[in-house]
Amino acid sequence: MDALKKAANYGAILRKTASKIANVLVVLTLLLVAIPLASCGAEDVEEEPNDGKVDTAIIIEYDSNWFFNKYQIRISLDDLVLGTQNQGSKEIYRLRTAEGDYTLTFAEMGNEENYISGILNVLENSAYYFFVKAENEGIAVKKTDTMPLDNMPPEWDVEAIKANVEAERAEREKAVVRERIIAGVVWIGIGVFALWFFLRWKTRKKNTNNVLATISVSNVYSIGRIASSCRLKNEDVVKIVESLIATANKLHPNNLSSGNEQYRIMRNARIDYTKSEIVLDENAMNLAATQAGFQKTTVTCNYCGAKTDIINSSSAKCRSCGAPLK
Repeated sequence: MDALKKAANYGAILRKTASKIANVLVVLTLLLVAIPLASCGAEDVEEEPNDGKVDTAIIIEYDSNWFFNKYQIRISLDDLVLGTQNQGSKEIYRLRTAEGDYTLTFAEMGNEENYISGILNVLENSAYYFFVKAENEGIAVKKTDTMPLDNMPPEWDVEAIKANVEAERAEREKAVVRERIIAGVVWIGIGVFALWFFLRWKTRKKNTNNVLATISVSNVYSIGRIASSCRLKNEDVVKIVESLIATANKLHPNNLSSGNEQYRIMRNARIDYTKSEIVLDENAMNLAATQAGFQKTTVTCNYCGAKTDIINSSSAKCRSCGAPLK
């Protein structure tokens, strides 16, 4: 019986303890829920301040001078200095203040006696425009206007205008950079082409002189031997000889003795494409030999027996076998 009574007492104690723990948990749960709600309510109150101030904007356009812009003005609202402006500028001043009457003052920098002021009635969601001009009599406000702040005309939105100007300036700078790059590439291309053309002309002139010297001095008329001597291809030698013949035939005979002597021997010459050799004109050879101080002679090759007409016996070679002629 004693054991049963003790067990019953323990059960009652456990039930009371569990009940107290449950109550404590309920209280803690309510506190955890209530605290965030209270904080949210406090935040909501902070997000909606009611300080009695309104947003407003003052736009000042300071007229430019015809010759130079040297006068600055200081703009102030009661004791608050909004800023300074140069002639020819346009600025917007945004502020948050209480509704009511304020003294708006425009004063010349360095000459505080030259100023103009007036009462500005600041209202909620309002923007105010002033056109200011420096005259001989002093500073004058030529134009005023009022407009809802959220419905300002585009010409009043100085910030947007400046942003557009900056964007246009940046775009112009990019365009200038692009134009300079393109111009640089073009000039580099022109320079490369000019260099290529000069080197090509110089090489062609050198090859032409070498071919002409091989023909007129060494008396070599075989296309293959000329090409070998000048280190050129046969087709290149043919083109050069054709050009030499064409140039010599275009020149008047009288001009062949004044700076164009090198073309004398090529006048009326022709290319025998079958034998792949140059055939010189008899008169041209005689004229070239006479004007150069030589005489045309016919020499028989000691090696192959072929006869060759030459105008310079000191370095002539046989036109058939290429052996030196003595």
